[in-house]
Amino acid sequence: MSEERDRIARALVELVGTVGYRETDLGDVLARTGVDEATFARHFAGKEECFLAVWDELTLAQSAVAAKAFAGPGTWRERMRAAAWVTLDYLQEDLARTRFLVLEVLNAGEIALTRREAAIAARVDWIDEGRHEPGAPAELTRATAEYIAGAVNEMLIRKTRSGEIKRGAQVMLRELMYMAVRPYLGEAAAREELYLPAP
Repeated sequence: MSEERDRIARALVELVGTVGYRETDLGDVLARTGVDEATFARHFAGKEECFLAVWDELTLAQSAVAAKAFAGPGTWRERMRAAAWVTLDYLQEDLARTRFLVLEVLNAGEIALTRREAAIAARVDWIDEGRHEPGAPAELTRATAEYIAGAVNEMLIRKTRSGEIKRGAQVMLRELMYMAVRPYLGEAAAREELYLPAP
């Protein structure tokens, strides 16, 4: 990534994550970065293309870290806990970036929503591995994992909107793991997650 493109990307994340996608216009980005329209146009066709490119890059980078955590050693529960923890850690580092990724993607148009759904689908695959755990109910389908992923995302949206995402990562981890484990391993196993430490 060129230095100019990196400045544009950082400015967009800061602006959109602070004032919102719809409230940010190209002039705001140019003023923040000190580049002119011609320079911006060498990198992006417009605000939407810039948003999509930056959102994709940030999401891909974070997903790679979470995927590495999930691919590590341990039981399904332990790997889920590790992936959830690194995701929450990332989201707590920078509230503007988190609002950009979690909230403002909802306001950035149909293409952004489609890409968001694709990113969520990858996490569904991880959750769905719970069906193969010993004792998991035979009647469960992939729809169970899709429902859990949707509930988790709604929780992240709510906590990002309220600012709670910056507080209590351990509590959030326990809540997320309770939701993920309960359908597959039952209430007792899910309750254990409410008392386990972060990885």
